[in-house]
Amino acid sequence: MEKTASGLGYAGLIPFAALTFAALGSHDISRLLFLFMVYSAVILSFLGGIHWGIIMRTDHDANNDRSARELSACMLPSLVAWIALTLPSLAALSLLAASYLLWWWYDRTVIADDWYQRMRRHLTITVVIAHLIWIIMLV
Repeated sequence: MEKTASGLGYAGLIPFAALTFAALGSHDISRLLFLFMVYSAVILSFLGGIHWGIIMRTDHDANNDRSARELSACMLPSLVAWIALTLPSLAALSLLAASYLLWWWYDRTVIADDWYQRMRRHLTITVVIAHLIWIIMLV
């Protein structure tokens, strides 16, 4: 499973990289920016879903206050991603980048698997760098 998950995780970087590189050589980046931000919001939402699945699989006690808090926290990436899409581009890109970093920190407190942490570190750093490149292009 590690190999498949890692392969799919790294493949998920393709749209981030392709859209960023396409924008570097384009005079009209508005459509590329829109696609980048939407993809970023979708992936950020997916990260919350990973935790939702873990909690649902490992803790079936519906009355557990900790599980309720953790399930509620899993909704944050989706809500933040949606809010980001309502903001001006620079603010949206900044919020998305910060959210990836914060969720990576949260991930580290919940998922202890070394392979997953290594993958998340690589993916998060790459995604945040892509966001920073977009921010620089827009400034």
